[in-house]
Amino acid sequence: MKELVVLSEKEQPYKLVCQALCIRYLWVETVRRCTPEDGKYGRADGSPGDTDLQNAAWRTRGWTFQEDQLASRKVFFGNLMFHVSRGSALEAADGSSIEHFRFMEGIDSLERGLSTWYNMIAGYSARNLRSFAERFPGQEYLAGLWESNIHMGLLWTCPAWMEFDKFQDLVSKKYTAPSWSWARRPLQVSWILSGDEHPTSELVIRETEDISEKHNPYGRVSKGRLLLTAKIFKLPTQKNGQIRLKHSYKYWKYMNVPTFNYMLRSKRKRFMTKILFDWDSYCAINDNGYPRGPMGDIPLLLTADILPGDAPMMKSRDLPDDQEMLLGIVVRPSPEEEGAYEKLGLWYTEDREKGGRKFWKMFRCRILYLV
Repeated sequence: MKELVVLSEKEQPYKLVCQALCIRYLWVETVRRCTPEDGKYGRADGSPGDTDLQNAAWRTRGWTFQEDQLASRKVFFGNLMFHVSRGSALEAADGSSIEHFRFMEGIDSLERGLSTWYNMIAGYSARNLRSFAERFPGQEYLAGLWESNIHMGLLWTCPAWMEFDKFQDLVSKKYTAPSWSWARRPLQVSWILSGDEHPTSELVIRETEDISEKHNPYGRVSKGRLLLTAKIFKLPTQKNGQIRLKHSYKYWKYMNVPTFNYMLRSKRKRFMTKILFDWDSYCAINDNGYPRGPMGDIPLLLTADILPGDAPMMKSRDLPDDQEMLLGIVVRPSPEEEGAYEKLGLWYTEDREKGGRKFWKMFRCRILYLV
């Protein structure tokens, strides 16, 4: 084949470029432009600005995320000049150079690689994907998480703001992933830890059951179960049937997600734990200070602990420098499998009042299934 496929007039420049570079084939599907919906760009002179580029359809496709992040060398063609991207540098034909962010740069350790993985998912999950199966891509891979880092991998949430029933209705009717996997939710997800905090595991994986597609171990799963040894605490209910939860911004911390907006209190209204529910991250749906949803039987499962150190957003100024945080997931009994639990949210506690390590020392580890 000596010639390229016949292209439209607008695409002819790409044909000339490919011929000059001795590239014999051009995938026409990749030739796309930033085209405004109403015929107008954001800048006063009619040219595309940062907002136009951020909102362009190019940035909503799943495959363009992969092309941008995985390709080691890229060429961008503009109206005035072309730009060459090599690694984290973007050089223009006029000799100028700017930084071009790539997740793959600077991975110098396993921990940094795992942190990069979670940051990539945070960006990829915001893309418009055609099917749930597209949410999946050394270590044991478990429905979108890594077994060796499961104690951190479980600590994800969605910046959702809706009723619980609507939140559940978004889940695909066809089984795609277990409740503990981010791939179950067709929403953008975030991890509460950035990866620099070096969390220590507080659980043990005894057995995994991750049944994936026959020829694609990284694809959709037909079953996902974790048999864990972990500490679990069932939240007690009051005489009125409610848990001692109260909407509170006290002891605020920023951890890559909306605030942990509910506080679990003791009988004497002292701090025990801060909680965030996946379906109501903003706690503002006229709840009168008490969350709506399946509040009847909610245990807390301990997954990890960290030493915040000098992290300004996570460190509590009124606690000692060697302060410790315990983190975990909120679960409920699975409505589909007796004796198993499914994920509902996140929690953390620290050594103040009735919370922290001193409280969790009272409990023994249990063997349980997470589905």
